[in-house]
Amino acid sequence: MHPTRQAILLTVGAVFLFSLQDGIGKYLITLHSALLIVWSRYALQSAIFVVVYGPKYGRALVQTKQPKLQLLRGLSALVSTILFVTALKYVPIGEATAVLFLSPIMIVVLSHYFLKERTNRWQWLSVVLGLIGVALVARPTSAIFTPAILLPLASAFFVSIYQMLTRKVVATDSSVASNFLTCTIASLALGIGLPFFWEPITWSTAFLLMIQAILVIIGHLFLTSAFQRTTAATIAPFSYIQILFASVMGILFFGHSPDYITFIGMSVIIASGVLLMLRTGRS
Repeated sequence: MHPTRQAILLTVGAVFLFSLQDGIGKYLITLHSALLIVWSRYALQSAIFVVVYGPKYGRALVQTKQPKLQLLRGLSALVSTILFVTALKYVPIGEATAVLFLSPIMIVVLSHYFLKERTNRWQWLSVVLGLIGVALVARPTSAIFTPAILLPLASAFFVSIYQMLTRKVVATDSSVASNFLTCTIASLALGIGLPFFWEPITWSTAFLLMIQAILVIIGHLFLTSAFQRTTAATIAPFSYIQILFASVMGILFFGHSPDYITFIGMSVIIASGVLLMLRTGRS
């Protein structure tokens, strides 16, 4: 099979796994607090990293030339995850995922105003389309037009910060070390307050939390493998299939089906992201 096709399949597989773990998160948030779910996931991911990569990498697993940026990256990931998991308690998984995918659009705006990067008309068009899409999804007549829709929106903002910091740290640090540091920083930071939000969990909950952590790690491995086979611009548009997977999961497991206007809004968000990725790739 051609490497590009392999990369596309790996990307689709990765976002499918991410959708599954979000579905598990939406179920678990009905049983436990978001803080417990998020801490457990990051702690388990850190433990898995140590078991799988520790023997090979040793001290290199925690080596970084940019500790301050790694710290900010880990905290950004933590905050975005807490916000998104909390959002899943109030917002349908498909709509929440669609709003989360505004992060590439936010990066354009942040890069223009704070990093002073040049922005072309196609990038600004994608920003406008993204805003229109969100306006359709969270319109005043929509059932999800509540303050809760701000949660995935805020999560998308912190994801954009995380991604911008990732662009900086990958220049000096390995992807394995960066991912391990993110999980460890997040679990340690949240672990400080563990006595205040800890609650007993069942074996079935512990099993689902472990599955969540495994799905995230495998998903990231799939994405890493995909990026090794082709360009980011080629495979990035396919990541938006996660919105479709999340919507189907919402219909099948949570009994929520987006209305046609919401579906149009989600499609506009996808179109804005694909346009941004394709035009970025050409430039």
